[in-house]
Amino acid sequence: MILEANFHENELEELHSIAGKNQYDVLTLLLQGDAEVLYHRYVHRMNEENRHPVHLSTTLDVKEDFIQTAEWIRKEKVIGKTLVIEATDFSYQRDPILLNRIDAFMKG
Repeated sequence: MILEANFHENELEELHSIAGKNQYDVLTLLLQGDAEVLYHRYVHRMNEENRHPVHLSTTLDVKEDFIQTAEWIRKEKVIGKTLVIEATDFSYQRDPILLNRIDAFMKG
């Protein structure tokens, strides 16, 4: 189980290939939200939390760059089974329908 990662299409294809060879299923969770809200969360984490320096090596603290990158990522092709999760707020963390769908997948 991979809990957090940002994969591009070619990386997902490789992951799916490895999983298939080992008889594993893959479910990709796509957390999406309002870009403005996500930008403010990002800036807060950069300024208020102990972030690894690599997170500070981009221009994502510039709102236009953050939003442009978010839009580019949303256009990327995601293969296989996916579950789109609305993450503008954190209510998804307590959504029984969503949690049941993930549990059902994990149980096979």
